[in-house]
Amino acid sequence: GVIGAARGWERLGLDGDPREGRFEEIQQAAFEDLLTFQRTRIKGKPKLISIVGDKSKIDMESLAQYGKIIDVTLDQIFVK
Repeated sequence: GVIGAARGWERLGLDGDPREGRFEEIQQAAFEDLLTFQRTRIKGKPKLISIVGDKSKIDMESLAQYGKIIDVTLDQIFVK
């Protein structure tokens, strides 16, 4: 995975691991910067939320108010 990531960065014209610079940039960010990012890049877009657990302990009706529920089996998640 590391070699593939490094080659991907090279194909993008990046010189080295871009995560280092992003980490430094995030450390300098103010709370308002994070809110602006959320408003411009995340808000209003579809989201996928995965919940793993015993359905008998989850209020499925309440959960359904947030969107479509797709019930999957372990065989659909884990390839044997």
